[in-house]
Amino acid sequence: MEALYAKYANLFTALSYDPACSREKFKSSADELLAELRPRFVSESTFLSEFTQLDYENTDDASVILYSFDRLNNKNFTFNQERTQIYRPFEAEVKRKLYTIEHIFPQNHELSSRLTSIHNIGNLVILSPGDNAKLGNKLPLDKFMIIQAELPATYGLPVIRELITNYTPRASNWDDLLISNRAKSLGTSLYRDILKI
Repeated sequence: MEALYAKYANLFTALSYDPACSREKFKSSADELLAELRPRFVSESTFLSEFTQLDYENTDDASVILYSFDRLNNKNFTFNQERTQIYRPFEAEVKRKLYTIEHIFPQNHELSSRLTSIHNIGNLVILSPGDNAKLGNKLPLDKFMIIQAELPATYGLPVIRELITNYTPRASNWDDLLISNRAKSLGTSLYRDILKI
């Protein structure tokens, strides 16, 4: 893979300094690179089988979870908008202070033991530390209502809107199946809308 990237990095650098290089030549070279990358890209089913196992208790997964929510929240970003910066690889510790990982079904609730996937990505969202504190150990439906009524900036995050829109009717019955379904939905969106080349 490194040789492929090196080859095209050299080509794109040369093209960028070539005053005779046309837009079509640059696009043609980019298309060649994509054609070489596509067969190497992991299949959607393989991606989903790994993604749906992301678990907050695994410290290696925490950065992947932050990265995933960053990309999902910014998937419709255009250059005339301000980007919601949840994760930057070289500033992960700083960004964790701006956004924290919140459990939809609280991890320290008397009913938490009935869930086997409490730390799974399907049961997680990203919130500011202040909003996270406001939601505390409330159950999912209560959290959704507070977010809608009292936390407009949080409700403005695309992943939060998707969560509340799609899961409020079932929030009173939050269980491992809903967590699994949401993990698959998040993974599918990430794969198809953001990562797929």
